Amino acid sequence: NKCILNSKLYKHYINFPLFFNEFTKIIDAIKINNKYTAGHSYGIMPYFYGESSISNIAKRFPTNYVFKTLMIFSSLLILLYWRSYNKIFETISNQKKIKVFYFAGVLSSILLFLHVVFLGIEIEVSYFKKIKRLILILFIFFELFAQANLVINLYAYQEKIKHKIRGFYLDLKKYLIIIILITFVIGLGVFLSIDLGSTFNNIVEWNFFTLLIFFYLFSYLMWRKKSFKGY
Repeated sequence: NKCILNSKLYKHYINFPLFFNEFTKIIDAIKINNKYTAGHSYGIMPYFYGESSISNIAKRFPTNYVFKTLMIFSSLLILLYWRSYNKIFETISNQKKIKVFYFAGVLSSILLFLHVVFLGIEIEVSYFKKIKRLILILFIFFELFAQANLVINLYAYQEKIKHKIRGFYLDLKKYLIIIILITFVIGLGVFLSIDLGSTFNNIVEWNFFTLLIFFYLFSYLMWRKKSFKGY
């Protein structure tokens, strides 16, 4: 029943057999590699059913190389993101001053880097798992704090920058922060007091980190092109 002849994709296979065949060769080559171990024996949808954690998927070959590399690169981009915003506010306010969100943003970038480095690593040291969990919680806290403080500053200078931004996306950032902060506080309280099981924790983990990405998407869409050339 897994034959391509019985698949809904067969009509596409007829038109693009080379693509399907080459993709199958790549997957087969990965599976016969000695480093390969499957995270699951069947296809999963962790966003809805929480069958696996991010770390369980990310630590396995070849995902570990791709995921870790991209996440380390992302932590560097986050650092540049906050540096650029600090420069923008120096331009707006005509003051050479480091904003609070810059400190918090840099800390979140460093914590994300540490989280990725330790991902999938198991060390026989007391409290190592708790240290990894603390790093993750602190990353989320400083990321949310930095974004909240950034939005407050943007609203404070809204009159000066109203021709440079799209207010709709600034409002979206504000509402997103409110939603995530409420979710984070409630979720953290539940997480620390009640054990709802790994399935629930996995669902929260996948969806929560996906929501964080929208902070940066809304920032990209918010600024009009060439508002601050060079930043």
